[in-house]
Amino acid sequence: GFLFLVMFDGKSWLSRKNPLAAVHAFMKAFPRNRHVGLVIKAMGLDRSSAGWQAVETAIRGDKRVTVIDTVLSRSELTCLTASCDAYVSLHRAEGFGRIIAETMLLGVPTVTTNFSGNVDYCLPSTSYLVEGPLVPLRRDDYIFTEGQHWCDPDIDQAAQQLRRLFEDKAHTRTLVRAARERIRTHYSPAAAGSAYRARLLALQAGH
Repeated sequence: GFLFLVMFDGKSWLSRKNPLAAVHAFMKAFPRNRHVGLVIKAMGLDRSSAGWQAVETAIRGDKRVTVIDTVLSRSELTCLTASCDAYVSLHRAEGFGRIIAETMLLGVPTVTTNFSGNVDYCLPSTSYLVEGPLVPLRRDDYIFTEGQHWCDPDIDQAAQQLRRLFEDKAHTRTLVRAARERIRTHYSPAAAGSAYRARLLALQAGH
């Protein structure tokens, strides 16, 4: 079957990583399709937490969903990512989004929230983007919440993007090629080193 992958560290706050949205979008996109599956790779997972219990409730014993909560080696994690057919990150906020970038480099198509650090390389030409309203953080949502906001990705739009990725193979291949090229060009060790060198030379010159 066709496998969508979700990956997160429970210590990075489930409210921020938002795996529940990915489960809801998957269920809405493929209510009866037995040829698709969802793999949830987690670490640092507190199964008794309210956030994870909500995920368990949403799964409702659906045998198409597989949860892996063991620690994998780097090579095992890379093999898992490469063996899946798509990656989903319906985060509410993100840093650089290293897993997204690495997934793109592996040639795996992505569905991502169009918000936060990943928008530097998650473009309409490289990823299936999901919009959503900006909402203020509540005290228990995250740390340092005062005056902050994040994005709540739209589940209906996410489901549409999952279906489009699954059905429109030609468009997905185009996005994969563009995504891999963007990561190689702008975020490779050579590109990063060149940027560091240019900045250090500028500082040395007093600019």
